[in-house]
Amino acid sequence: MSDHLSKPLDVNLLYATLGKWMHTTPNMAGGVPRTLPDLPGLDLVAALGRLNGNTALFSQLLKRFHEDQGDVLSRLRQALDSKDLETARRDAHTLKGLAGNLGANALQSTAQVLQLTLRGISKPRNFSN
Repeated sequence: MSDHLSKPLDVNLLYATLGKWMHTTPNMAGGVPRTLPDLPGLDLVAALGRLNGNTALFSQLLKRFHEDQGDVLSRLRQALDSKDLETARRDAHTLKGLAGNLGANALQSTAQVLQLTLRGISKPRNFSN
């Protein structure tokens, strides 16, 4: 491995890294289009930067996030109530990644704290036999 790109993926950084190792200069458009309304809590510049300014894709991802993650708190609560730590950890990890891709930085940070907290919890043992 010659390099590393972390999530959330920044498309501009991806092209720059590829260009560094392929010894070419990527053809990137400058600036990020701002055709979306101002959305409180979202860093649109960062999110659109990761998507190479593709506002249509951003809108699709935002809609899908709403559809798939709208009930994440109740799913997490249910998983924790049933002591299903693996599901809770997976849901927290997914929420963290999706929030980061959309530029929801505060939500991403909160989900990361939850994910790290859940990693530190070990499954309760059943000692009855």
